[in-house]
Amino acid sequence: MTKSKIILLICGLFALLGSNTAWAVAKVADLRCRSMQNPVGIDAPDFSWKLVDSSVGAKQSAYEIEVASSLKLLSGGKADMWRSGRVTSDEQLHIALPQNVKIGEAKRYWWRVRVADGHGQLSSWSQPANFVTGLTSWLNDKAESGACKWIAADWNSCKAAPNLRRVVSLPSKPVSAVVCVSTLGCGDLWLNGKLVDPTRVLDPAQTNYEQYAFYTTYDVTKLLNAGANCFGITLGNGWYNQDMVWGGIGIYGHPKARFVMRYELADGTKGILTSDDKWTWAESAVTMNNIYAGESYDARKEQTGWSTVAFDAQGWKPVQVTEENLPPRLVPQMMAPIRQLKAVKPVKTWRSPKGTWIIDFGINMAAVPRIKVNLPSGTTLKMCMAEYSIADTLNYWTTGPIATGHIQTDTYTCRGNGVETWAPRFTYHGFRYIELSGIDKLPGGDWIEAVRVNTDVKAIGDFSCDNGMINRLHAMAVNTFLSNTHGLPTDCPHRERCGWLGDAHAVAPFESINCDMENFFEKYMGDVNSSANFEVKHTLFHKRYNSEFYFMDKPVGLSYMIAPGRRQCGVASPDWGTAQVFIPWSLYWQYGNKQVLKDSYPYMKAWVKHIEDISKGHIVPTGLGDWCAPTGPREKECPYKLSSTAFHYRDVCEMQQIATILGHNDDAAHFASLKNAIAKAFVDTFYNAADKTFGTHTANAMALDFGLVPAGDELAVAKAIVDLSSKEYGGFLHVGIFGLGNIGQALARNGHAADAVRYFTKKGENSFEYMWTKGDATTTWETLPIDEANYNLVLVKAKSSLSHPMQSVYDQWFYEDIAGLRCGAPGWKKVIFAPVYDTDIHSAKASVDTPRGVASSSWKTSGGVMEWNVVVPANATGMVFVPQGKRLTVKGIATKQNGWVELPAGKWHLTVKDGESTFVCR
Repeated sequence: MTKSKIILLICGLFALLGSNTAWAVAKVADLRCRSMQNPVGIDAPDFSWKLVDSSVGAKQSAYEIEVASSLKLLSGGKADMWRSGRVTSDEQLHIALPQNVKIGEAKRYWWRVRVADGHGQLSSWSQPANFVTGLTSWLNDKAESGACKWIAADWNSCKAAPNLRRVVSLPSKPVSAVVCVSTLGCGDLWLNGKLVDPTRVLDPAQTNYEQYAFYTTYDVTKLLNAGANCFGITLGNGWYNQDMVWGGIGIYGHPKARFVMRYELADGTKGILTSDDKWTWAESAVTMNNIYAGESYDARKEQTGWSTVAFDAQGWKPVQVTEENLPPRLVPQMMAPIRQLKAVKPVKTWRSPKGTWIIDFGINMAAVPRIKVNLPSGTTLKMCMAEYSIADTLNYWTTGPIATGHIQTDTYTCRGNGVETWAPRFTYHGFRYIELSGIDKLPGGDWIEAVRVNTDVKAIGDFSCDNGMINRLHAMAVNTFLSNTHGLPTDCPHRERCGWLGDAHAVAPFESINCDMENFFEKYMGDVNSSANFEVKHTLFHKRYNSEFYFMDKPVGLSYMIAPGRRQCGVASPDWGTAQVFIPWSLYWQYGNKQVLKDSYPYMKAWVKHIEDISKGHIVPTGLGDWCAPTGPREKECPYKLSSTAFHYRDVCEMQQIATILGHNDDAAHFASLKNAIAKAFVDTFYNAADKTFGTHTANAMALDFGLVPAGDELAVAKAIVDLSSKEYGGFLHVGIFGLGNIGQALARNGHAADAVRYFTKKGENSFEYMWTKGDATTTWETLPIDEANYNLVLVKAKSSLSHPMQSVYDQWFYEDIAGLRCGAPGWKKVIFAPVYDTDIHSAKASVDTPRGVASSSWKTSGGVMEWNVVVPANATGMVFVPQGKRLTVKGIATKQNGWVELPAGKWHLTVKDGESTFVCR
């Protein structure tokens, strides 16, 4: 088929599809407030939704939102809180409630939305959704008579995790009851003998406690009775009283709680219950708990029914009202909680040479053991966690006892009067293996399992292809990422558990494709920004790698290497602190979240100014460099000045766009000029124009991915990566985390897709496969064991952990280039479909449940023909790459860019082969 016939075919097809006949009526679904479905405990509501419309070219031309104080009023068309009226707009993400609309606290509101499609046809109203507000003013009120108090055990006499309790009486069963509780460090809420949310642990999430802490909101309406009810709180140390590791720098104070319940009865009577000196306390059976070291539980010390009304609390002591080391404010936790989730069964058990039991769960993970035993009173099961087994014994060193001074250990002492089930609630561990001691014979049946523990982020992405190695690398990436998602993006789940900014900005893109990470990373940016909002005199800065330092004053706006917490490791280096710009930009790009840009703008601007101030001729002279590259001479790695300058350029490019979006036009003009100056200095300083290379794999990959290669030299620079691989690295890659995150894209988008696939599917030594053939890896290691030298570095010299998501950053390339699915405009307003061609991969598929709906790409090749199905969500458009450089110009649909054609929303079947391409709506 000739080129002209292809164009005529597509023009005719779209003309037919563009007729006004047979258009489906749009529906509205998946209503979200603050990006959550029916959230409990929020402030400042905003509204988002998805269109359900199978019509080709489906889009929204207007919307109308109603908010009411009751479902009855909303359903009756009497929205008493707010009516937006008809708003001509295609916006469907983060529509804010106007500031002049005043909402109450601890109250449920109902809302709905309807839209007009591209033809002006109005949809029906959506099903109602709701949100419940928190009690921020009550929790923060310290002066009002009767305001809730911070309460705690008497820590002069309490030597265990304390239980706090209070019995209250209600004249009748309430029609609504909302509880807000803040625990420092973490706590479990009990009501009438049961955990209010048994899966929720280590709550609330860690923050910078000197500045703020979170509170958690529960709707307990259905759990309350008329008459007497008993509330209970068990307090754990969490991150607020982390007193066993890193020299005690994590000690803010003793655990404490603040509690308020607001309820309403059927007759309209309203009441408030707060934490005060009428609560009482006693020691629990949790005799020791530490986030790193583990938990000890003595079931003989249990007080059965302690949180029930009928319990005899004689001997319990009055709580202490405390003002010790309090955060200045409390805010609602807008992020999903950490939960105990999927249970994993053992795959193998054996006796070690020293007589202990080794239990292998087959996968490295963040988890806790859960046991179910019937053993004599006083029997103590000691469980030590490790990632690796050598010669039938466990190697604990990768989990960091050299750094922490502790092996991850949980102990349980049996009560001895029947079947006992237990799992720790105030710790978690990174492990695959448990070494069990304390019993000579294992209990029968399924007596032990590992329960995975992580922030309950929703899976939105799925990827697979016909290559088992690629699929395994993808599974390892997702497993490693979830094993390091605990209220913040941690570097590892055992030795450090820190929110390093360098790790965080590296992993944010691939994690946001696999799971809904919007509120998670928005919370983390609160950690980063609150670490930056004060000045410090004469403090530590990183000069070169992680071994040379200098001291100067830290201005307001600069964060530290780590956030949150007191372990900060100096002010962020240029290649770590780029997170201050990149993560907010990523949140805007992925989710259409403009508010995070507004909140972070002063910090982003201060960061870019700082880097420009320390630059010399627009070259950034400090940095850590491409982190955790394979072992070898440092001079063969990417120069730290190059990577830091590249990140500075990326920051400035993003700041130009952000300033434009937010209306800071003078700033935008400044950043535009600065961007060009940095680009020129970068090329003049680092580019070898004769050899078409920046010198190393990471240098070339970053230059290609950031758009720093001189125009016309892109293919040659990509070829330089391939040539260096053959010459120096045994046909493999030599990159750290910054190169690993973009080298696949750099090659695939510049004429070397087959080489990129070859590197990721290479076998033997000098390969990714070496991770599992030699190291039996199920997570990505801190230093990838691509060969014998790196394997020995990790396991023989015990230098690194076996669970570091920063080494999983390749996963973004699997979605974007192997399957060919990537975000092309903020909030997935545009979807790009551009898979690899002519490689050893012959089928791939990926889907992402974007903020607008599911986008997907699924293709397979046979006999030189590619059959390709793509889905463009309603109210979005697609850009499809057609190979062999065809120029398709279709009025109103396609662009004039060589090789690209635009598709409207809908489901499409594409056939691509040499000489022709066809598009069919299905």
